[in-house]
Amino acid sequence: MDITDNLFQQFVTCPLKLYHHQDENREPRTYLPFKHRNKLQLRDAVAVQFQNRKFTSDDTQTALKETEAWLLEDEVTICGAVIKSGPFLSRIPILKKKGEQFTIIQIHGKLRKRSQSDKIRGEEKSRTTTSYILKAAYRTEVLRRLYPGAEFLAQFYFPQRDFKATTDSVLQKAKTARDADPDPEFIENCSRLFAMVDATEGVQKLISSVPENIAHKTIAGESIADTLKLMESRDWSEGNILNIKIHRGCRSCDYRRRSPSGTEGCWSRFFVESELNNPERHVFELIGHGNEIDTNNGHYYQENVPYADQFASFEMVQKYGGPKITIQQRRVLQLLKAKGESVPSLWAKPILKQLDHLEYPLHFIDFEAATYALPMNRGDGPYKPVYFQYSCHTLYENGEIKEANWLDEDSSSGHPHHRFIHSLTGVKDIYRGTIVQYSPFEVQGVRQLLAEMKRNSMKNENEIDRLKRLLGGNSSKDNRFYDISSLIRDAYFSSKLEGSLGLKQVLKSILKWQKENSHNTDKTVRIFDKEINLFPEDDTKSNNPYKQIQDDVTAIDDGENAMHAYISMKSDLLTKEESAELPEQLKRYCALDSYSMILIYKHLKMLTEQMSGEEDLIIM
Repeated sequence: MDITDNLFQQFVTCPLKLYHHQDENREPRTYLPFKHRNKLQLRDAVAVQFQNRKFTSDDTQTALKETEAWLLEDEVTICGAVIKSGPFLSRIPILKKKGEQFTIIQIHGKLRKRSQSDKIRGEEKSRTTTSYILKAAYRTEVLRRLYPGAEFLAQFYFPQRDFKATTDSVLQKAKTARDADPDPEFIENCSRLFAMVDATEGVQKLISSVPENIAHKTIAGESIADTLKLMESRDWSEGNILNIKIHRGCRSCDYRRRSPSGTEGCWSRFFVESELNNPERHVFELIGHGNEIDTNNGHYYQENVPYADQFASFEMVQKYGGPKITIQQRRVLQLLKAKGESVPSLWAKPILKQLDHLEYPLHFIDFEAATYALPMNRGDGPYKPVYFQYSCHTLYENGEIKEANWLDEDSSSGHPHHRFIHSLTGVKDIYRGTIVQYSPFEVQGVRQLLAEMKRNSMKNENEIDRLKRLLGGNSSKDNRFYDISSLIRDAYFSSKLEGSLGLKQVLKSILKWQKENSHNTDKTVRIFDKEINLFPEDDTKSNNPYKQIQDDVTAIDDGENAMHAYISMKSDLLTKEESAELPEQLKRYCALDSYSMILIYKHLKMLTEQMSGEEDLIIM
């Protein structure tokens, strides 16, 4: 088995991850092709400033042979260099060789100020920066095994916070980066965009001792060389051979819990507590603050977390509450459920009745935005938000639903804000009624667009007027946007909802509750161009309609994936087949987000109809 850069880093955080990586029953992590391509594009944007550039093949073994051959040259810059010593393999973004001197070049997306030091000396407290150094240290040690007498340098490139593009379409011109003669304006902009930081000193310091802020205690303080020897010398398939205990690093570990396919998680294999009734309920899934305090006190399972006697039952939790459901109440109810105590199936507060006063038509709107280091327009800087898509489902008082959507599919143009504004404000009846959002993201987006248009107010007079009307409508209201997530946060509890109060998690919990309680209304719905069943017999999809609208490869099932897919589309990095399929997948994803709000709205309205006066609604 090859030990890659990422696998080495995982091992440093917890050696048990090497055991799980070897587990044949554990499904591999989802591969995100668009995110990977966009990273390579940033690498190519940095590489344009080097001479004698060579690009390796995608296939690792082919790239390994290419790298070995090219490193015979006295001076060369290899993009995607693959090196291997024994089981240790690394794919280096850019490897520059000059005689017996090797320079490892890494590209990182974190913005950097000009005032920051141009050297990294290994004294940084940031775990993120230390993880960058760790990866370079591993690569250096593998190179040292191959070229023991050589000199090794490390350089990190970061986008600069104060950069402004001097030309349009820097992003679109990135596709010329691998040409023999890249676009001159693209080269000039990239040379100013990325700041080089010398990380050699920091890497050499970490090679001799891995810092404890990024390492498990069994690895902290060890040298990289000794860590590699440890990895080579043991049979990790035997299990917990180092007698690892539960630790704080378990919080973000993919292997901690049972996998979606049913493969046992790490805790159920190695940290069995037979007296627990609900060992799958871990402290890290508790909502709100307090998890670090609990883990510091040795409480890693929800059943073991103590709470005050006055919260020993739901009735007592409700008694000590106010007009809103607090995060602390949710937390205690999770603990009660883990201990087998009775908690409501649903608990709703009377402030849900705010929904009765919303003015029709109701426009349920979802925006998608992208941020990327390479700007699209002259004057833009790195990571400027680009609103590239929206979906709107309009619900009329008679129950009729109208759908509208828009996606920027033009890879030849700059950012699409003028077209976005004209399409959004052209939605039927958009200036009447209430605009419903889940989180403040959409109204913040409209205000950002308005501020952008005001920078050239004479040219953008029409767009400014449209956005002002969108915010205020034809009434005296200052804001027509209503955030339905605030009602979920303040007035709604479901025993099916744990941890996050995000849109997708809330939708899944509602569908699960409706199925168990035979509230299977709107069983089949049309999402953009696809019919989906909200309550299929197949339990693996019963509470996640997002699985029904995408294929298994691209998996556009969250905002990050949608963003990277759009950037790849805008950069003209798609295959012919992807160019035909991806726009529809993006539209389905966004449409399901906006339609999910309708499903949530209808569910909450159903609860308000069961409320009596100003009493809480409790369904056990």
